Amino acid sequence: MSKSSKTALVIALILLVVSTSAFAFTVLHINNQGQKLAEQQDALADDMALQSSYSNLQKVQQESQEDRGLLNSYFLASNDEVIKLLNSLGDKATTTGVTSEVVVKELVSEESDERWLDLNFTLSGSRQSVVNYIKILETLPYVVRTGSVSMTAKSPSLWDANINISIRLAHDYDR
Repeated sequence: MSKSSKTALVIALILLVVSTSAFAFTVLHINNQGQKLAEQQDALADDMALQSSYSNLQKVQQESQEDRGLLNSYFLASNDEVIKLLNSLGDKATTTGVTSEVVVKELVSEESDERWLDLNFTLSGSRQSVVNYIKILETLPYVVRTGSVSMTAKSPSLWDANINISIRLAHDYDR
């Protein structure tokens, strides 16, 4: 082999090594960029899922506003509401022809943090009036538990009754 062909061969080998190295570097760089792109796409997909979830929650919150208002109406939320209820029950006792005395206690359930307003009514009036008033108490538009009901006849036209009901107080009830 002549000297010029050896030089050409060495130059060709050097160019081969340099071009192979450049090709390998380019492939490695493209791989790294591909991995970064995949990570960014995953992060973007997670972010979009969070945004979609947040939008859905806002929509549900807006759509359920009326339902939550109705649900809250089933609970006594303040002392003012308790006073209004007791005044209303006093008015209903008068209109149904019943004399009524009520003892009020607030109870806290030991199993949970549920709070109930315990009402003990002593009623007196005609049998039909007492029964009608008991129906009013049992069908109050709140979460109500009827504890006990007892009726006794004092005379054919006068009946006495004792009834115990508990009304659920809202969790954020102001004492």
